[in-house]
Amino acid sequence: MTIGPGEVFLLGVLLIVLFASDRLVPAARGLGKTLRALRDAGPRIEPGENPLIVFVSSVQEELAAERLAAQTTIRKLELARPWLFEFTPASTESPSELSRRKASSSHIFILILGPEVSQIVREEYEAARRTQRVCLAFLKKGQRSEAAEQFLTEISHNHKWTEFESTAEFRSQLLVALRDELHNGWLQGRYPELTSSNLALLLALPSSAADVPADEGELDLLLADASASAPGQTVASSYVQRGWSLYSDNKATDAIRMFDEAIRIDSRNAEAFFMRGRSHDFLDEGDLALPDLFRALELLPQDSRVHRAIGIDLYTREDYPRSIDFLNRALELDPDEMQALTFRGLARRAVGNEQAAVADFRTAVAKLDARLDTMPDHLDALLDRADLKRHLGDARGAVRDAEHAVAIRGNAKAYLSLARSYVKAGRRNDAVRAYRMCAGLRDDPASARVARVELRSLTQGPPWRRARA
Repeated sequence: MTIGPGEVFLLGVLLIVLFASDRLVPAARGLGKTLRALRDAGPRIEPGENPLIVFVSSVQEELAAERLAAQTTIRKLELARPWLFEFTPASTESPSELSRRKASSSHIFILILGPEVSQIVREEYEAARRTQRVCLAFLKKGQRSEAAEQFLTEISHNHKWTEFESTAEFRSQLLVALRDELHNGWLQGRYPELTSSNLALLLALPSSAADVPADEGELDLLLADASASAPGQTVASSYVQRGWSLYSDNKATDAIRMFDEAIRIDSRNAEAFFMRGRSHDFLDEGDLALPDLFRALELLPQDSRVHRAIGIDLYTREDYPRSIDFLNRALELDPDEMQALTFRGLARRAVGNEQAAVADFRTAVAKLDARLDTMPDHLDALLDRADLKRHLGDARGAVRDAEHAVAIRGNAKAYLSLARSYVKAGRRNDAVRAYRMCAGLRDDPASARVARVELRSLTQGPPWRRARA
């Protein structure tokens, strides 16, 4: 938090107003507490400064050139701030306390090792390890002391280091390592501070140290060209990849923001439209889902997944004839589309074509039987087969598959399938327990929400019946 001139002026006016008041002392004390709380709330970030901090391990005479190279390289990237002990202001903390605190609170810890390893570097490394900081290790080739060799043995269980001979080689390795860590870390959600422009810069950098210029002037030109890169298809693909990850974690709202950004960068990114449509479907936002899915279809007319998704969406809207048309096309493109078979069977049943519906269900079961013969613990296949067996009236078979799935992984989706199978088998008390288990799990909010609705219907009856009672 930074206190600017405007805030100082307002505080001065406040003190003048209160000067003659007997409330001055309590007010001043309260103001002091507020300022201390603001100061302690987090790292002091000046306007325009990047909040990501890269800690460079402490002073070792034989590595002075590499540490300086680390500082300049990090600054030139303009994606993070380097932290080096000798460039910090005076502090009431001891040198070791300050270094340990900064190492433990940084985003990335750069460990540079030479022939010796100092006690302070050991302490910094341990502080970073305790707080699970990302560590990038670089080892200068040459003879090492027994203590340094022992330290290398200790850290080898946790990190893969890179060896270098010259300062230029170290700089190249550091640049590529930071590129990979920041991009991959962003994909995994570690660095949400990075923007689309930041990602464009990262992806414009060489992915191999051999391609980084040894000459510092040429490196400056490379970084300038990378900084000028506008976000394009590659950056959009990164947003899609991040969105996929969030969607897989049942964070559809966050995923939609990623797909929005991908589409803003690349208005013809079919995968972004497709996944945004699926995310809206996940959130029961069908009116938003279908336009995205049809846009994806324009861009990917031969993609079975898109035809299947539109068919399922139309099924949920009870537009069964059109649903069947799209599911037919999905199965023409990919006969093994299991969801397309299942929902086409449901749609056919809904329009009164029971014989065709049963044929679809049985075809799907046969395909799953073959898959489970080779992979008997395939969770999704077991759950899909349990669903199909319920549609075919095989309650015992459905219970058997769902119980097997819960034994493998007792997640919300498995417990929901088990509860429904128990209902089909007439085992009401077992169904109630399975629904409650599902509703109490957090791995799949959508399944938990459905479980609560179905449990209420099972135990209290439908709303119209409760109202009449």
